[in-house]
Amino acid sequence: MIMLLAGAAFAGTPEVSVRDDGTVVAEVVVAASQEAIHATLADPMLLAKIDGTVQVSVSEKSRCMVVNNTVPHPIATIEYSARACPTADGWTYTMIESEDLKHYSATWQVEKMDEERCTLRYSFRVTPNFPVPQWVVSRQSTQGVRDFLSRLSQHLEQ
Repeated sequence: MIMLLAGAAFAGTPEVSVRDDGTVVAEVVVAASQEAIHATLADPMLLAKIDGTVQVSVSEKSRCMVVNNTVPHPIATIEYSARACPTADGWTYTMIESEDLKHYSATWQVEKMDEERCTLRYSFRVTPNFPVPQWVVSRQSTQGVRDFLSRLSQHLEQ
């Protein structure tokens, strides 16, 4: 993906696209160390606070965590549990259970660009367990991810 760098500032504008299979892929350049980004990604409660729309609890902590999510929405609140596990370059989330979703998976990847910047990639795919056109899911997801990555970038660059 082509990143748009903002002049003297390091933070890029989040670039978000949707693949043919419905996977949302986002990327942003962040003026933060790999360590700072990894520490933030390792804290689901902090990510939820930065997001501002999702309610999260962690019911199991070990190398992997069980993260329980509630996503309030005027039409339908979505609840699901996912196993979050660290990888060599980020985190993977795999759905454990949900009455509201048929599928959910997500991946965070952090790639060091230089001493002051990293590329942060986030991809996820979600399939609701109720009838809704994929274009609606894609549109809502794209805007939500773009907004969240902007807030996350701002948080990391403080």
